[in-house]
Amino acid sequence: MADQDGKSGLHAQVLIVDDEVEHANVMAEALRKPGHVCTIVHDLAAAEDELRHGSFDVVVTDLVMADEKDGLRVLELARRYQSDVETLMVTAHGDVPTAKAALQGGAYDFIEKPLDLEVFRNLVNRAAETVLLRHQNSRLRGQLDAAYGFEGIIGDSTAIRQVIAMIRKVAPSDISVLI
Repeated sequence: MADQDGKSGLHAQVLIVDDEVEHANVMAEALRKPGHVCTIVHDLAAAEDELRHGSFDVVVTDLVMADEKDGLRVLELARRYQSDVETLMVTAHGDVPTAKAALQGGAYDFIEKPLDLEVFRNLVNRAAETVLLRHQNSRLRGQLDAAYGFEGIIGDSTAIRQVIAMIRKVAPSDISVLI
């Protein structure tokens, strides 16, 4: 998970998916300089394996690999296995309909090759910050709920405490519960 370090900035776990080995290495090096941790894979199958078993904040994927638009599939897999991840699409084959499809599919942004590495780093940093803020927001909401979620319930009897304990137990569920 992305974490904030006051001295060196944001440190995100980044998955880079690109069938061009040299291009993947250049992107990884550009992201490692500011402190991101990068995992590189070169095909759809390896990307799926990493997304199933790893933990990432940002996925950077080439749109076209092996003459297929595998990047859109990587985007789908990222959404399926790691719902909080942000995905950045990179391609030399940019066109408006493809960019629109990627953004509608949940991509954070779309950037064309050749990359301006400073712009690329900034996009990844912004995506990682979005993930970090989402995690912080969720954590803070949980703390607020734990501290103040039941302030409207009046009573200190054993029965009321049991009801509150039951509510706390079932509250994380998204199904209707009758107490």
